[in-house]
Amino acid sequence: MKRSVSATRRRRLAPAARTSAPLGLAALIAVVALAATATGAAGTTHTTTPTPTTSTSSTTTAGGGHSLLASRVLWATVDVCDPHDQTDTIGIRGSMPGDGSTGETMFMRFRVQYRDATTGQWLDISAHADSGYVNVGSARYRVREAGRSFVFLPGPHTPAYRLRGVVIFQWRHGTTVVRSATRDTQAGHVSAAGADPKNYSASTCVIP
Repeated sequence: MKRSVSATRRRRLAPAARTSAPLGLAALIAVVALAATATGAAGTTHTTTPTPTTSTSSTTTAGGGHSLLASRVLWATVDVCDPHDQTDTIGIRGSMPGDGSTGETMFMRFRVQYRDATTGQWLDISAHADSGYVNVGSARYRVREAGRSFVFLPGPHTPAYRLRGVVIFQWRHGTTVVRSATRDTQAGHVSAAGADPKNYSASTCVIP
């Protein structure tokens, strides 16, 4: 998914190079592209170790900011799921509110998880499905959006996998995290840009 930034300064960013990564029986290839509202830069993929997870919707704060953490514009969604023009692709998009502070910077981290068919647990994909923290701009903006896409190419005779996204949000003052929140992808959120088809929003995605 080639993301375009929203608002008045829209532009597109090229996808990164392809790299291979295993997921259970599947041989997966991840391709990453990123853009943020008003600002955006292509990021570097990082690896993670598969671990069981419970519900990841949570919030923490180092003081103040409770209204931001309860904001309706704090969300994550799947806005691309294997469309005909982007096969084997899951797109994850996040939205986070700013507090008007010019001294704070907002960050998002995009991760892909798969559902273990035996245990029903959501597990982190072992490699190339974690964006690391991405600077999405100043907290002086009322709201910022950003997205990242991952392309998965299953190996031969591989069963379908159900995937979801997890977005971790941080508000930082310098190097200090003053607020953070985590959201699983949920349906019902309209992206300012990047959805395929337009206005697509889901909680999970099945890659056949």
